Amino acid sequence: MIKWSGILLMAMASVLFGFQKSMIFSERLKSLYQWKQCFLLIQREIEFQQASLPLIFTRLSNKMRGEFGEVFAQLAEQLQQKHGEDFSIIWENMWRSSYKKMCFTMEDLEVILSFGRNFSGVDRKKQVASIDYFLAQLEEQLEDARQQKKMGQKLYQTLGVVGGFFLIIVLA
Repeated sequence: MIKWSGILLMAMASVLFGFQKSMIFSERLKSLYQWKQCFLLIQREIEFQQASLPLIFTRLSNKMRGEFGEVFAQLAEQLQQKHGEDFSIIWENMWRSSYKKMCFTMEDLEVILSFGRNFSGVDRKKQVASIDYFLAQLEEQLEDARQQKKMGQKLYQTLGVVGGFFLIIVLA
């Protein structure tokens, strides 16, 4: 009786592990969609409100929840204090330290960092063009995330279930 209870617990753990690993793909996709929403808001703020970057990021931190809100709040604070640092350096430091919490891949991080390197701080037309370019790159990342989710979720879920059955067969 105890043996079967142990076997069933291990099989259930295997299945749950597979399903938990498959959720990473959904979280990445969710983070990328949230990222797109952030940049659409930034673009509107620049085009129509003509607000400064620290003010834009402060507003954005109030609208976004979780890690995104925290990062944008820190970014706004860093930009206000600036201490002679360039926007791209502040941007890169903020995102390098927090991208893993948001389920981004290294490729996602590279796209995010490229925005900071290409974003010019003075001309509003160039800022909007830079955001448009970034949104096009982000759309490619979203498509990649959709495809990976489609394949990866099935793979991990199947492996979890098959691994559970395998444990039952081997240990029984």
